[in-house]
Amino acid sequence: MAAYVSALDAHDIATARALLTPAHARVVQGAADSWFRNVVSIKQLQMNKPFKDPFDARHLHYNHCVGMGVSFALEQHQVMSMSNGPTEWGYTLCRDSPSRRWRIADEGTG
Repeated sequence: MAAYVSALDAHDIATARALLTPAHARVVQGAADSWFRNVVSIKQLQMNKPFKDPFDARHLHYNHCVGMGVSFALEQHQVMSMSNGPTEWGYTLCRDSPSRRWRIADEGTG
């Protein structure tokens, strides 16, 4: 999570995209207020402990998924679906096996 948020804050879209599943990267790319285009800065990242997420593992067709709540201070070019300022958000990280890298497969409010 920290690597993804750091990449977005640095406007390093190639690194941010590589940390997403291919399906979720297409969703993020196509959003009107995409993280890839609309972020000015993301600061003060706080991450909660990950928790097992068997529902998302089945729903997203992965063998292993965990959920993780985060908070951060968001500044955007255009305020659309999210407000600027303190933000509570959640991510679902998935992988098919313990030897594979975790990737963000979904996100949203808790």
